[in-house]
Amino acid sequence: MSGTAPPRGFVPGDVVPGVQDAPAFTDAADLLLDSTEFQQASGAPGILLLADGTSYEGSLFGSEGIAQGELVFTTGMCGYQESMTDPSFAGQVLTFTWPLLGNYGILPG
Repeated sequence: MSGTAPPRGFVPGDVVPGVQDAPAFTDAADLLLDSTEFQQASGAPGILLLADGTSYEGSLFGSEGIAQGELVFTTGMCGYQESMTDPSFAGQVLTFTWPLLGNYGILPG
C-alpha cells in the first residue's frame, strides 16, 4: 500500500497487471463521498413544465432552482440508487415507473 486514497469514479485498467497511471473519469457518486452532510428535502413547491405546456405540481427535493432536461423513464424494479448517480442520465429528468421503487425502509445498523 502506498498510503494514497483509492481512485474514484471509473478507472479502466486500474486492476490490470502492468498498467500504471490508469486514467480516471469522475463519477456522479464521487460528490456523495466528498460530503459528510446529507441535504434534506426542502418540501418547497415545484412545477414540472413540459414542452407541450402540460404542468405537474409537486414538492422539491435535492437541488432547488430552475433547471431543464430531457424527460426520460426507466422501468427498473430495483437499483434506483445506481440510476440516480449514473452519469449517462446527466441533463435528463429521470422518472421511475415501478410503483414500489424506494417504498421500503432499512433496519438501523
